Amino acid sequence: MLPRPVLYLATYKQLLRMHVLQLPINTLHLNSWLTHNYNY
Repeated sequence: MLPRPVLYLATYKQLLRMHVLQLPINTLHLNSWLTHNYNY
């Protein structure tokens, strides 16, 4: 078993990596939604 802080750090890194990967996708969706609403 890993020590608890190491386990927390690994989980945090995994969550951070997922968030970083999803960030550009969310930004693209937000930008397209904003421009779509702005055109109307």
